[in-house]
Amino acid sequence: MIIRSDRGSIRGKNLHRRTGRLGLVLAMALLPGCENLLGIRAPESESKLAVYGFLNPDERVVIDLYRSASLDEAVTEEALRLDDALVIVTSTTQRDTLVRTAPGRYEANRLPRQEEGYAIEVQKTGFDTVRGECVVPKRPVTRVRVAKQGETESSKQFRVTLQLDDPPGAHVYRMGLFLFLEPDSRQNDTPWAAKFFSSSNTALRADPADVGGQPLETNPVEFDVVYFSDDTMEAQTGEFVLNVELRSSNSLEVSLVVTSMDSAYFEYHKSLSLQRRNLEDPFAEPVTVFSNVENGLGVVGCYANQATTVRFQ
Repeated sequence: MIIRSDRGSIRGKNLHRRTGRLGLVLAMALLPGCENLLGIRAPESESKLAVYGFLNPDERVVIDLYRSASLDEAVTEEALRLDDALVIVTSTTQRDTLVRTAPGRYEANRLPRQEEGYAIEVQKTGFDTVRGECVVPKRPVTRVRVAKQGETESSKQFRVTLQLDDPPGAHVYRMGLFLFLEPDSRQNDTPWAAKFFSSSNTALRADPADVGGQPLETNPVEFDVVYFSDDTMEAQTGEFVLNVELRSSNSLEVSLVVTSMDSAYFEYHKSLSLQRRNLEDPFAEPVTVFSNVENGLGVVGCYANQATTVRFQ
């Protein structure tokens, strides 16, 4: 079983930007896309700037800029994107004016640095100046072991043991196994797919909205991506055992990605989860998507990935 540690990678657009930009974004990274639009419809008649920026040490800063739409306005995402804005990113060591690279999208030439704070300021004629900030976390420190547990005619079973060194302070993490898809097997042009696994660790949650809730007696049989806090391992080393079954005789290479999320990045994903959950309940209270943008809408969040390549054979 081959394990290789890659400094970060699995790029953020698909693991994050479409779920929230994970560096691999999780995508969860898993947006901006549809998830951003959930947060830019405002009941006020006056349109506001909506800013989305998810900073990580593996990618140049990218900011997506929109205007908010009224509740009765039928528009597409592209129609809401805004050009001709002044977008400035400032840290203790850097100050960059971002360059427009696509409709409503602005990029910097430098990578954010770990454990450094960044402030995003946007000025656009006809709108209030908006500002958001976040601190890029330190990349998680992990160690991974893989052991083959068994084999049948139709499948192989493996145990993946992850050790995670938790630094002092409160932290929330995301973790998943991701398989690279060849171009002819992709859907929606997404190059990464989550590989299901199981675990008996009751700290793991399939939904960010459930992190910090009551302890579970048992966890779901399978996960694709999990979220967890450091409540049970504060400033210590936590160990997580993941069970993986391959229903094929072929070997398989995946990336185990652990993401450290700042509070804004996590709260944004948590609020999206709560909103989706309430959409299925007509009697539930409406959920406002988290925003930390002053005088506007949207979110500026930070995260850092540690990706380890694991080969099952």
